[in-house]
Amino acid sequence: MVALVRGVHGLHGAVRVEVLTDHPESRFVPGAVLHREGRSEPLTIASAEAVADGPGWRMRFREIPDRNAADTLRG
Repeated sequence: MVALVRGVHGLHGAVRVEVLTDHPESRFVPGAVLHREGRSEPLTIASAEAVADGPGWRMRFREIPDRNAADTLRG
């Protein structure tokens, strides 16, 4: 387990994650593939950055086009 989705950010499918890995800067790079716990569908990182105004990172995935889809990742 490398992250936990804590919330949705904006309308374009970005999520705010709680980081559970020791090296997020090398793990959360564009093109890296993650999988939801218990699911086989890939989530390919489109962008990822540390959040300046608080803990965690903001991420977007190629397979998640909008806010509604991103909301399914929460928790």
